[in-house]
Amino acid sequence: MHKLKYAVKYKTDDKGYIHLLEELQGQLVRTVINTRDQAVREALIELGWTPPEEEHQPFKGIED
Repeated sequence: MHKLKYAVKYKTDDKGYIHLLEELQGQLVRTVINTRDQAVREALIELGWTPPEEEHQPFKGIED
């Protein structure tokens, strides 16, 4: 099983409330995109598609 790691950024206000910043949402979205991209790629390969040698993966490795 793949373990996911996320950096959670937060700030507190003068009343002591904690506010999570949007970075966590962005990291989750990138993980979903990468997971779907990988699933589609694997399905296409199973159907006989040969991927190009040099591929463009704009979100690969961002969540690492």
